[in-house]
Amino acid sequence: MKRTGTIITLLVIVIAFSAGIWYIYSKDKTNPVVFQTETASIRTIVKKTVATGNIVPKEEVFIKPNISGIIHEIFVVAGDVVLAGDLIAKVKVVPNINSLNSAKNNINSAKTQVETARLALESQKSIYLRQKELFDKAVVSANEFDQALLSYNQAQQRYNQENVLLTAAQQTFDIVKTGTAKGLGAAANTEIRATVSGMILDIPVKVGNQVIESNNFNDGTTIATIADVEQMIFEGKVDESEVGKITENLPLEITVGAIENKKFNAVLDFIAPKGVSENGANTV
Repeated sequence: MKRTGTIITLLVIVIAFSAGIWYIYSKDKTNPVVFQTETASIRTIVKKTVATGNIVPKEEVFIKPNISGIIHEIFVVAGDVVLAGDLIAKVKVVPNINSLNSAKNNINSAKTQVETARLALESQKSIYLRQKELFDKAVVSANEFDQALLSYNQAQQRYNQENVLLTAAQQTFDIVKTGTAKGLGAAANTEIRATVSGMILDIPVKVGNQVIESNNFNDGTTIATIADVEQMIFEGKVDESEVGKITENLPLEITVGAIENKKFNAVLDFIAPKGVSENGANTV
């Protein structure tokens, strides 16, 4: 029994020794762990945010008619470059019956006033001529003659004024009826012209569409939109949680989806004081 226990003990020692040798040998074959190191340096931590939006013209001008009517002709299309004063469209006036009758009544009233002023002028002229003849013969005093002359001049002035009013009434009637009037030039006509130079961005009307003039109670119908495409800006929106990361005069990098692998440098010049809500999320 002693001999058997000794053999078992020796076997256990041999096995343990072999396992230890094998473990040491395996550890020696394992590659050592190499740690990468860097030299410490001072750098700036940059916080970035992304704003999605569009590149749009800095200023857009909406061309509106100065008289109501129907589009008769259009001479430009979107994409055309125009100069200030170029013809864009023509409007055909469809007169309002009530306005037309009112303007016609004003003409008749003005004619009556002119005729009354003419008769008064002829009467004062006769009195003046008689007084002048008597004054030349020293029959009437200078005061009486001066009074006759003054009345004659006043009658002449009244007659001239009534003629001016008649002309104005006639022009108003012509404008109501046709949209134009002789002697007014471009003050009231059916030709719609560009007020600034630039590119036509949009023509929202078509031939036959009815348009309304711009006045104190109505913005009027937009016939064309013109912009200077040489001056463009980027209008973007960011989530309200990102607003604290942006300030005015902040340098920007803009990328355009249609132009790959190209960045444009810009500067943030305005932050809207009021945000907007889109899909339940607030943006600025």
